[in-house]
Amino acid sequence: MRTFLLRVFLFFSLTLLLFWLLTLWAETNEVKKNDYLHAIVAKHQRADSLEGTRIILTGGSNMAFGIDSKRIQDSLKLPVVNLALHAGLGLEFVCNEVMEVWRPGDIVLIAPEYYQSIEGQYGLQQLASSFYPEASSYFQGSLKQFILNKIDRTRTDLRFMFYPERHAPNPVYSSDAFNKFGDVAAHLSRDRRSQLDGGSTYESVYWDGISLLQNLIDRAKAENVCVFLTYPAYAETEYDKNKRAITRLQQDLTSNLGETILGTPEDHVFPDTQLYDFVYHLHTEARQQRTLTLIQLLQQALKKQPHCYQ
Repeated sequence: MRTFLLRVFLFFSLTLLLFWLLTLWAETNEVKKNDYLHAIVAKHQRADSLEGTRIILTGGSNMAFGIDSKRIQDSLKLPVVNLALHAGLGLEFVCNEVMEVWRPGDIVLIAPEYYQSIEGQYGLQQLASSFYPEASSYFQGSLKQFILNKIDRTRTDLRFMFYPERHAPNPVYSSDAFNKFGDVAAHLSRDRRSQLDGGSTYESVYWDGISLLQNLIDRAKAENVCVFLTYPAYAETEYDKNKRAITRLQQDLTSNLGETILGTPEDHVFPDTQLYDFVYHLHTEARQQRTLTLIQLLQQALKKQPHCYQ
């Protein structure tokens, strides 16, 4: 019996050791460095390098794809960094990240996707934190989630290594797709897709994210940071389909967050033909139009709150 238990122990020990070695080997894969979420590293490097009052943009991919940060910087004469990556990271991740980045005097503009998940997807969060370890403090997860995700990621990484031709990265969804400000720009020279992905039907309910945003705003005030909320870029057919739910959300946001909200949902709705591949991803013309709208909204808001420039 003792011999049997020893063999079982050795078997599991060797199995764990082999898995750990495979994990380390897979994590050296150069392909991972061009993963879309790897852009979190360059975004934080830019944020850290900027001095004085900064404009920090954040939210989901609607902000990553739908903003010209350079134009905002040139118009408002303040350095801009776009932290936005993926709605799947969750609103809690986004809020914790921007609170870790901001400094007194900063101006934050956040545009979550409609009814964005609070918790987010653990796999995406863990992948982001594998590139940028500080991001591990932006989300929560259990040991079980960590182990299962580690197994899944190792399998994926090994497939990338052994069959790279089957997993060629999409140039638009890679870290190289971002410009130095943190905006996705690789899609601007490409033809739009005829069919948009990401369509959803939202229920007209109270969104739990409102309390999280209220906490964000309260903390910002205490730390002398100006936070503004705006609505995401959105395809016209999706807006028409979800207008009842979005109107309810707008009413709830206005009731709770008031003057921090810039504009209306309609300000950010565009014909489907002006989006790239997803119902939240703007193409060239709409991206510029939305940027101009946000510049005007920010200028108006900052006139009402001149302390934000101090």
